[in-house]
Amino acid sequence: MFASFEDTIIKCPVNKFHKVSKSKMRKHLEKCLKANKLINKTICAYNPLHIIDTDEREKHLLECEDNPKIYISWIDSSIKPNYSGVISVNEAVEEVDKVLAAFGETKQKKTEFIECSAYDPVKANINRALYRPPLIGGTKSEKKAFRKKEVQRHKVIQLGRLNEQICGDSGADIDGKLLSILLQDVTGISWDDINSRNSLKRNFIDAASDLFKNVLSIQVPLRPLVSLNNLHICVHKNEKPAGKTLNSMRSHMVHGGRRGREDEKNSDC
Repeated sequence: MFASFEDTIIKCPVNKFHKVSKSKMRKHLEKCLKANKLINKTICAYNPLHIIDTDEREKHLLECEDNPKIYISWIDSSIKPNYSGVISVNEAVEEVDKVLAAFGETKQKKTEFIECSAYDPVKANINRALYRPPLIGGTKSEKKAFRKKEVQRHKVIQLGRLNEQICGDSGADIDGKLLSILLQDVTGISWDDINSRNSLKRNFIDAASDLFKNVLSIQVPLRPLVSLNNLHICVHKNEKPAGKTLNSMRSHMVHGGRRGREDEKNSDC
């Protein structure tokens, strides 16, 4: 069994009321000297119990009692060990040649190295749909460009996979499917969706203008102006602006025109 390590308790040389273990004495003395404002005192490098003046530090290190012990132990560790039974390189080569001759081989096999670049994980996985962490340490524009390139890279990879799937199908509309993918923007919104939204806006404007023409049923030419964000209705006459209000229009639509015609009589034309 291993002998237990004995860490004896000793008294602090600065303050005798401080009792600290021997292994923690040096750390305690550094704090104790600062607490007692002993700026001109320092600790011996060989024995922490030796507190000396800073001016006499070099002299004390030469005359310290614990210095010879450390010096002797340093000499013992610096002595080169004696490797018994170790042979030289030439003797080792001769022994290998003897072994090869016993197996019928006269020369050693030379290992040929191929001159090529080292393994680059970025180039090896550039064609794989892997998530790459965002750029660290770059500017805001560089990070934005990096994200844009990553989106394009993933789309190219998906396009290649889809091309492999479609080429196996017979009679499939290859050009149409590939064209719809190529027309997609980096943001993920296709141009077909944008065109369809624009056409819906135009159809809504035309339908709204026809609806208000039928509701108002005014013989004078109308010029409706409709916007999607804020629904504005402007009716212009040749001489005076019409006195129509939204309330009269609602009543005309609900009560079949009877209440609306009464409002027309009461309104100023």
